[in-house]
Amino acid sequence: LIGHNGGIISIDFNPYSNRMVSADHYGKIILWDHLNFKKIKSNNQLKGKNIKKIFYSKNAKKVWLLTRQALYLWNIQDNQIKLINNQLLSVKSAAISTDKKYLAIVGGDVTLGNVTKNRTPSLVKLFDTQTLQFINKLPRQSKRFNAVAFSPSGQYLALGESGRKPKIKIIDINSFKIISTLPVNNKVMSLVFSSDEKYLFSNQYVAYDKPGITHKWQWKKARPIKKISGISNRF
Repeated sequence: LIGHNGGIISIDFNPYSNRMVSADHYGKIILWDHLNFKKIKSNNQLKGKNIKKIFYSKNAKKVWLLTRQALYLWNIQDNQIKLINNQLLSVKSAAISTDKKYLAIVGGDVTLGNVTKNRTPSLVKLFDTQTLQFINKLPRQSKRFNAVAFSPSGQYLALGESGRKPKIKIIDINSFKIISTLPVNNKVMSLVFSSDEKYLFSNQYVAYDKPGITHKWQWKKARPIKKISGISNRF
């Protein structure tokens, strides 16, 4: 599929059809027919913005667009992008629940104050895609979160830290409290739950010129059960 001018930052597939959306480093968004290798439409309204993640909405008629500082919604039919919230800062990553109801955003937040030149408050906020409101947040943490993933049921949220002696923290969505902590040695790049939610896979950064490390966790017992080296720094 050819059409982007910069590196691809994020993609998402339409669960109801052969459509997919992609966003590049320069803020260009493209809707594709990926089975027939055709570009359907594109949008450059966010040109120059640092897009971090894109997700289809529940009915797949719109697409959530998360930049470093704001949250937008792209209406595919009229090809217009609407600003939803511009009170974000230093967003690192995001994840959407399987039912598309909740969007979890990790990074900083200008509404908390205490923003310095080199450091912003590190937190997780839960956004309700139906009411367009933030409904919960984890208190400020000492380390930056770099990765986030919902469990398939949407009941749990995994968070991966960066910095010295990072950890993976598991949150129960109902109480929004940390229920499990997994120690790792390197910056967490990405996370994914198994389909039965028994296991969590984490990918950790080692060095620029070295492959990453992947762990398989029995996360409820905070126990690693398998380690794989020589894998890309992100999956």
